[in-house]
Amino acid sequence: MKKFIVAIAAFMVAFSAQAQDQKNYTGSSRFWDNWSVSVQAGTTEWMMDMGHFSPTIVVGADKYLNPWFGLGADFRTQIGAGSFYNSYTVFDAVALNGYAKFNMTNMLLGYKGHRRMFEPVIYTGLGWTRWTASNEYAGNNDQMTYTAGVEFNFNLGKKRAWAIVVNPAVVWGGIQNGKLDKRNGVFEMTAGFVYHFKTSNGTHDFVKPTLRNQAEIDALNAKINEARAALDASNSKIASLNKEIADLKNRAPQVVTNTVTNTRDNMECYVYFSQGRSEVTASQMPNVERIATFLKNHSDASVVIYGYASPEGSAEINERLAQKRAENVKKALIKKYGVKENRIKAEGKGVGDSFSEPDWNRVSICTIKQ
Repeated sequence: MKKFIVAIAAFMVAFSAQAQDQKNYTGSSRFWDNWSVSVQAGTTEWMMDMGHFSPTIVVGADKYLNPWFGLGADFRTQIGAGSFYNSYTVFDAVALNGYAKFNMTNMLLGYKGHRRMFEPVIYTGLGWTRWTASNEYAGNNDQMTYTAGVEFNFNLGKKRAWAIVVNPAVVWGGIQNGKLDKRNGVFEMTAGFVYHFKTSNGTHDFVKPTLRNQAEIDALNAKINEARAALDASNSKIASLNKEIADLKNRAPQVVTNTVTNTRDNMECYVYFSQGRSEVTASQMPNVERIATFLKNHSDASVVIYGYASPEGSAEINERLAQKRAENVKKALIKKYGVKENRIKAEGKGVGDSFSEPDWNRVSICTIKQ
């Protein structure tokens, strides 16, 4: 048994240092991460007289500092066992213990990022016991105790939040002549349930982070910088377009008269549009009315409407915009002024170059034919 305790002590020295590697796992660095509570019940019997049993109840709590090493504490009580003891209360003994715990599965096989279905844990620790019952082996009413045991954990469910634990242990109540005294030793066998609280990573356990080398990190940073540059360029373009829209909204309506002098057989009239728009505004309706008046006064006349766009934007959009501008002038002549549709031809011509100023080419040119 002495060799067993020496081996446990060696494990404590070798692996307690691993408690410092919490930052290697997400959901492990906060104080309330990786806590669990347990409730167990079973029996305790003296090693010198295996025929006498004491019902035992255990309530405990653990905190694991990494997947291999944890610290634990529990409160144990033995319920009165009858004539073998001189019991003064319903409890023969109460004890408070602290432990160092070593998950043997993760130590020997490595941690895979989640709990396995079955995990044995070796633990050892010190405690304090008060005896409220006495017999020839019980010793003093207050004793320092030494515990060594094994937890057999059967983890349940997909999340492994719950576990069934079977817990055999040996507890010694003192040292005689430099050795653990068998006369004050008891064997405990308990079983119960363990619940692992959720950690800050959203699971009930340690999570291994995705490790990347420096080349991968540099490549990811380069992509981030490219995305930021693209975002800045987009924001700059949006700001420029918003300013242009604001300038157009604040610009006074333009009514062009006598822009072109034509003969009576080839008269033209112009209807101008705002950038990106195809609606005939109120400021341009006098030009449309002028065409309608001429057609009413000359029953043999007709009109050809060609729509144009300025060079901003894509060719496809400008084609559609030019067509809509011609058609909207035609609709105004028909619906507002009652001109017959067969006297009107409307056609989009795409980007116009009739004027040296690009924005003047946002226009429908209406040509009177006789």
